[in-house]
Amino acid sequence: MAKKIVCDYLSQLNFKGTKDRRVDFDPEKTVISGRNKSGKSTIADALFWLLSGKDRFMRTDTGRGSFQVKTVDADGEVIPHLDHSVEGGFTVTDTETGEVIQYKLRRTLVEEWSKAKGDTEPTLKGNTTHYYVDDVECKAGEYNDLVRSLIPEQLMGIISNPEMFFKLDWQRQREILVDMAGNVSLREAAAGDGELEALADKLENQLHGRGVDDYRAHLASQRKMVKKDLDSIQPTINGIESATPEMPDVDYLKEVRAQSEEAIKAIDEEIAGQRSANEALYKEVQTARQQVTLAQAKVDTIRTNAKAEAQRVGGEWDARLAAIDADEKRARAEHTAQTQNAAYYREKAEQQRKRLADLRTEWKAEQGRPAPKTEPTGVFVCPLYKKQGMTLECQHPALVEDERETIAAAVEHFNQQRAEAMRRIEEEASRTESNIQKMEQQAQEAERAAAEAKKALDAIPSRRATLGPRPTAAEPAELAPALEALKEAEGVLAKAKESQPSQNATAELTQGRADMVHNLEVVAAELAKVDQIKANRAKVAELDKRGRELGQQLDGIDREDDAAARLLKAQMNMVEERVNGRFHGVQFRLFERQINGTEVPTCTATIGGVKPSSANDAGVINAGVEVIKAISEHYGVYAPVFVDRAESVDDVVGTENQQILLVVRRGQELKVEAAR
Repeated sequence: MAKKIVCDYLSQLNFKGTKDRRVDFDPEKTVISGRNKSGKSTIADALFWLLSGKDRFMRTDTGRGSFQVKTVDADGEVIPHLDHSVEGGFTVTDTETGEVIQYKLRRTLVEEWSKAKGDTEPTLKGNTTHYYVDDVECKAGEYNDLVRSLIPEQLMGIISNPEMFFKLDWQRQREILVDMAGNVSLREAAAGDGELEALADKLENQLHGRGVDDYRAHLASQRKMVKKDLDSIQPTINGIESATPEMPDVDYLKEVRAQSEEAIKAIDEEIAGQRSANEALYKEVQTARQQVTLAQAKVDTIRTNAKAEAQRVGGEWDARLAAIDADEKRARAEHTAQTQNAAYYREKAEQQRKRLADLRTEWKAEQGRPAPKTEPTGVFVCPLYKKQGMTLECQHPALVEDERETIAAAVEHFNQQRAEAMRRIEEEASRTESNIQKMEQQAQEAERAAAEAKKALDAIPSRRATLGPRPTAAEPAELAPALEALKEAEGVLAKAKESQPSQNATAELTQGRADMVHNLEVVAAELAKVDQIKANRAKVAELDKRGRELGQQLDGIDREDDAAARLLKAQMNMVEERVNGRFHGVQFRLFERQINGTEVPTCTATIGGVKPSSANDAGVINAGVEVIKAISEHYGVYAPVFVDRAESVDDVVGTENQQILLVVRRGQELKVEAAR
């Protein structure tokens, strides 16, 4: 459904300095003229604020960078206690069916003032916006839903202000233009180019309709991984080659290995012959060593048993001494604790005695407290004449009896209070006497326990004297013969060792054999390098092959990406042609070529061959109106268009939209007139 929205009138109340004004608009074209600051732009802002809460440049009325809705005084200060309101009448026509609906909308900003307790003046607490549709107040959500049903939120401002589209960021401009151009399929863009047609088929069928941008991103990711692998191959080869040793002389090493093995065999035979000849002498020495070991073991056993006996005897003495020390420590602690307890209970008993003396004094004072008077005066002021403001004495019997009853009640109350007070004192005195007895009893018990502990402490020195010195064990009688037997066995071992042949010959043979074994180990290590060299050469060959494969793979990815870029460019060229086919005075470029030859998405407008920033006002305004015309036709929404600085344009481009031209005329007050 296409709809045309016409603003019939706008009423401003305290809006941006306008105290009270109503403006009626022609349904086709209205000219609002006047000098600068006469209120022309304020009328445009009023319409935008009524519909969106923003001005014609889509700045909000709150927060950072907002525009000022409220009226200010000559010093720029907000005038308080004012409601700020805009009301507008609108006619909405369905251009297909001819159906007409009229709305009356009103937005009002109300200040919220309150006066705290103790303050003399009210304080501004905030602002509240009220919304009305056909004079019925509604919620903000309902109001905004109605406005959005008339003008979609994403088009607000763009189709009413010719300058607004060129102020959008290029991504948003491009998004709108591409949407207007409609969908251009990849097959359409690739038509006539076999390579691009194959890629379009691959994207739409094999890759499930993946877009060109997504596919290029996928290729870039693949290229990055392949390039990373390719870049790592040469450093890996360099590392392998630097770690690969030089090829040794294999024939020489094999000759050395054979000579060393023959030498080892000869040495082993000679060592075996010497070992057989000396075997008997070795057995004799071994037997002597066993005898020494047995004799030494017997001496060690005797000494160990003797030491254990000494520890047993001494351990009993140590245990008795430890028991005496523990008893002394326990008795000393008991004596100290009970002495302190006795002093504590004596002190508490003395405090209770003082309290008992105070209670006796209080009891006597309460007993001697004087009672109130007990006899009536017999002279009263007559209550009858007192009501008439006169003071006369009266001795009426009823009054005397009343006073006597009052005195009797007071005396009885006094006696009850005194009796209760004396009873409480007597009860506390009884408890205090009982506490004194308990404290005295506890103090006596603590003193007896302290005396018992002192008695135990005094007995400690005599218990230590009775214990005597620590006992020691005598040397066992069997130790001396055992030591003599050990000495004799050691003598036999010494003679057997003297009979052994010299060990130098055997040591020289053993060392020679070790040298030959070392030679074999060196040869084996050198020959092992041959296998390592062959393995490393195989790894390098494999890496070279892998590098060639990755290079080919990288070339394939680059070819695919180049084709994708050409396909995307062809698609966007068609989009660009469709977009520019909608305009006359303004053209758009949707791709920009970089220095390296690649093309990146953009959205650049030109008006008469120059950018909007370099074009004259008339060109920019008509270009903006032309953009509004195309966008309105595409989305089927024709909203009122405010053309600012219209005096610089000889003839504003015609549109289906209602046009409101703002014209500067020096020295002229604000004037509104139809311009058909």
